[in-house]
Amino acid sequence: MKKIPLKNYIIYSIIVLVTFAISIYIVMLFNRSKEYYENNSVLADVLYEILPKNNLSVSDNLNNYLLENSNLIIYISSGKDKDIKEFENSFKSYIIENNLKNDIIYIDSNDIKKSNFIEDLFNNYASNDVILSNKPTIKYPTLIIFKNGKIINVYNEKIPNLYSVKIFLMTNGVEIND
Repeated sequence: MKKIPLKNYIIYSIIVLVTFAISIYIVMLFNRSKEYYENNSVLADVLYEILPKNNLSVSDNLNNYLLENSNLIIYISSGKDKDIKEFENSFKSYIIENNLKNDIIYIDSNDIKKSNFIEDLFNNYASNDVILSNKPTIKYPTLIIFKNGKIINVYNEKIPNLYSVKIFLMTNGVEIND
């Protein structure tokens, strides 16, 4: 029987250790990516996101954004809400297909520290008393349409579906490619 040199055992050991290290790295990378998507909306990668920054709250940054962009749609939802991930994936595709990336902005409701954010938003921007009396709750995904700096309509559902969102957008004059 032929004796196997020690050098072959060392090479084999190094290959096993490198393979094991690469496997651990890939698992860690996958878990980090999975954790990121569980805690953030899929739309945050596609839409402009209003964040608290420069010692300003989400509300202050939104007011500043509205000064320059009076016609827009705000999408508010929790990036951690697992129940709406499927809707957000289909809504993301819809936004890309219809070139709406510049028309919609995203706000993560987890970034809103002010408990009266919606109240202030509607008091400052509601176009009429009907809109003012139909304030949504930010517990659920919400679309708010602004025209000429005023809120003209609101969509707020616990679990939204793409069909009803399409109808909502079309009835409010948002041009789409369907």
